[in-house]
Amino acid sequence: MAATSTLAPVAPGVPGKLASDFKKCTELQVKFDWGQNEGCSPGDSISEKLLPGGEGRSQDIEEFCNKRADLILALGVLAQGLPVSRHTKVPWRQLFRKPSVWAAIISQLSAACSFFILLSWLPTFFKETFPSSKGWVFNVVPWLVAIPASLFSGLLSDRLINQAVRVGPTLAAVGGGTAQMSRQDVSWSPHLGYRTITVRKFMQAMGLGLSSVFALCLGHTSSFCKSVVFASASIGLQTFNHSGISVNIQDLAPSCAGFLFGVANTAGALAGVVGVCLGGYLIETTGSWTSVFNLVAAISSLGLCTFLVFGKAQRVDLSPAHEDL
Repeated sequence: MAATSTLAPVAPGVPGKLASDFKKCTELQVKFDWGQNEGCSPGDSISEKLLPGGEGRSQDIEEFCNKRADLILALGVLAQGLPVSRHTKVPWRQLFRKPSVWAAIISQLSAACSFFILLSWLPTFFKETFPSSKGWVFNVVPWLVAIPASLFSGLLSDRLINQAVRVGPTLAAVGGGTAQMSRQDVSWSPHLGYRTITVRKFMQAMGLGLSSVFALCLGHTSSFCKSVVFASASIGLQTFNHSGISVNIQDLAPSCAGFLFGVANTAGALAGVVGVCLGGYLIETTGSWTSVFNLVAAISSLGLCTFLVFGKAQRVDLSPAHEDL
């Protein structure tokens, strides 16, 4: 006679693989008439007939099945308590009424546009200006510099925001009028470092402001080595935008940052297409690469000035209260 399974039904939300294992364990219990008090363990007669090792092997299977059953039941309880994600309505009208949101979009637009112009025209610039130069140098070096520059900008941004303010040590006069300092005399203020918006604007000043300065220098040099250095500095500094405007969108609307960043990035991609075409038009009409780099500087300056004036790190997705970061 088949024994009735004492195992609880699988809770909803358990992954399919675990639910399948749970079902197999229950079917084996019913098929081989394993006892109710033995969990998923086979009886001695079954294990002696089907499995080498006899009773010892039966105990191993019992431990294995019991552990798996406990794991499945625990995961089922956990799955029942997990919150179900629901689609939230994005407050588009509320977002687009804020100047700080438009400042973020325009800054992202200008950063992407200037980046795509340099990405598209720098190889042609080096090939035409320095025809005898090695292609792997100007095609590789600037982008290698961008990797550590991007990591450094993120670490610097976190450091500036989260650093503690050090308070001066207490000097204790020791015999003879000399002063000594111990570790216990040094204290740290609980106040954090710079405000979030200050750090964001600083990163944008590096990513759009200083980067465009090096881009302008490209049009006023005849040295290949200096051109590689200027191009590497311009591309490397542009990665500071990732610690500025890219994360500022999360400061503004963390509840719908993905949607808002998608809008800003789409605008930047479209502007990049227009910017690359405009750069080619300037080269054809003026015959000078200086006009292209002037275009990069102008676009970068527009985005930087807009963000410096209207940029904020204050939440705009909450109504009516706002949280100042």
